[in-house]
Amino acid sequence: MSVTLNNRTVLGSPFKVHAWPHELYLPLSRMFGDGLYSCTAGKPAQVTILARHLSGTPLATGGAQLKLTVEQNQLTVKGG
Repeated sequence: MSVTLNNRTVLGSPFKVHAWPHELYLPLSRMFGDGLYSCTAGKPAQVTILARHLSGTPLATGGAQLKLTVEQNQLTVKGG
């Protein structure tokens, strides 16, 4: 990344920048939707997951693997 200050190149510029995708952190993620409160076996239910990473910031892109399981009035979510 090239950095300038007052139209002059900063000493050492350009710099190497390393970036890594953030991973899903379920304890800070949130779920909402009617499917959390009422659903019928064999029929679709609407649930939205706002996935966040460890800093609490929402993930910018999708693709995180999740497994949702409903067992006798209890919803379980696990990251994959």
